[in-house]
Amino acid sequence: MTPGARAVDVANLLLLVAAGLLFLSFGYTEMAGSDMWWHIAAGRELVQTGTLWMVDDWSFTAHGRDWLNHEWLSDLLYYGWVSAWGVQSLVYWKWLVIVATFVMLMVALARAGGSPLAALVCAGFAIANA
Repeated sequence: MTPGARAVDVANLLLLVAAGLLFLSFGYTEMAGSDMWWHIAAGRELVQTGTLWMVDDWSFTAHGRDWLNHEWLSDLLYYGWVSAWGVQSLVYWKWLVIVATFVMLMVALARAGGSPLAALVCAGFAIANA
């Protein structure tokens, strides 16, 4: 291995470590969404009935009105995840989605711009604002 290739490997390793530290600094350790319980219950309802319901039966102010759950797929995913691994594991689902997004964005930016450092910075800002 040439010294130049070794330097590139070290630089890539340092970028990877920086990306990991950047991600960990965001502190994604809990699910902060207040609608999460509703989504899990909606997923359970979809699994139990096998249909998308078209009438709002759960709210006080719009009870009985026409309504379509446009987030049905994520509701099914959340309910399936919770059924398999428990509510506390939802934070790992969140980490998985964020890491996958970060990696895909970083790879796309590196291919488009050629600079791994610029890709890391841009992807870091994008994930920090998400």
